[in-house]
Amino acid sequence: MKRIVVSLGLCIVMAVAPAAAVNAQDANEGGTENEMQELAEYDLEEGGTQSFEIVDEDGEETEIVVEEVPGKARVANGTYRITGKKKHSWTAGFCVKISGNRFTKVYGSFYKATRGSIQNVKLVKNSDAQATLSFIYSYGNIKGNAGVKAKILDKKLIMGKL
Repeated sequence: MKRIVVSLGLCIVMAVAPAAAVNAQDANEGGTENEMQELAEYDLEEGGTQSFEIVDEDGEETEIVVEEVPGKARVANGTYRITGKKKHSWTAGFCVKISGNRFTKVYGSFYKATRGSIQNVKLVKNSDAQATLSFIYSYGNIKGNAGVKAKILDKKLIMGKL
């Protein structure tokens, strides 16, 4: 009788557990435009590579990818590479070093225009909790400010497009 109860309990746990597991990418896949967010939230304790689709107030989509750079740091401390990709326009990002739930270093900006050009690139550590990569993106007669911002809050990286 005990074996049947234990086996039945184990089957229930195994049937429920996979359905409850959701990673950052799954949470954003398959959603409608109304369900997409203007900000991406990377869980520092989960780590690894997490990818997000965000939509700005004009309805334009940008992919945000955060990759944990392997190292010997303990959970939530370490180096992370933040990349923003606006489809058919640009890819840009930077690296942040985090210690004690704050940015200790912001460096390594990178950018590439898929179409058009990028000028006046500035990477700024606004505070111990915020960093911004800004630039002017031009395509044809259209010119505007663009970039990627990151903020650290409660062991999470919050990212968005400028």
